[in-house]
Amino acid sequence: MTFRLVLRLGAAVLSAAAIVAAAGACGKDAVSPKNVPARLEAASNVSATAAVGSSLPKALVVKVTDADGSPVTNAAVAFAVTQGNGSTNPRVANTDDRGLATASWTLGTILGPNEVTASVTGVSSQVKFSTTGVPGPVTTITLSPQNPRLLAGTDSIRLTAVSLDAFGNHTTPAPTFTVRDPTLISVDSLGEVRVLRRGDGTYVVASAGGKSDSVLVTVLAEGQSICTARQRRSISRSARW
Repeated sequence: MTFRLVLRLGAAVLSAAAIVAAAGACGKDAVSPKNVPARLEAASNVSATAAVGSSLPKALVVKVTDADGSPVTNAAVAFAVTQGNGSTNPRVANTDDRGLATASWTLGTILGPNEVTASVTGVSSQVKFSTTGVPGPVTTITLSPQNPRLLAGTDSIRLTAVSLDAFGNHTTPAPTFTVRDPTLISVDSLGEVRVLRRGDGTYVVASAGGKSDSVLVTVLAEGQSICTARQRRSISRSARW
């Protein structure tokens, strides 16, 4: 009887120990890890529009939190350009005591969509920032063809003028045309040149946004060649607008 009682007491002690161990294990599972990234979310605007090549200081801001929603400090957040030919600075930023990581964004030079994707190790979700690159201000005017000549029997010609930004993208406003000698030719808003008289030349100027370009239009008279027109031409380059 004594032997059986000891065995029963021993089994009861082991069962109680097992229950306590299991309870401890469950308690450990229920405790959320502190300062371990569990969630990544945007803390600044995720969509915008800006001129190509623009620098957008501190445009990329994300927040990293743990499973309890508390800010995670010193988490490394990667900011990768996933569309467009822009760049970020820095490419990897650590979160501060508020859980925020910040980077600046320089847009690409090509018109259209730009995208940056933010990610952090241990978090499956990502944050995508998108900005549409639009043309910048006018920096150059191109006017063609260069130095056109209207031979006898040719009464019109089309000039093409384009406003370009610093990266060669077409921009606005469109150029307007001005004729130095409006008695020789006329030019409409589309660049269509029409002869009013012959035997001379004049400059046509295209301008927009404070920029301009010009071409010399020569109108040949009947029996006049390009060579003789050069001899008779009295227009100097200083007459350009």
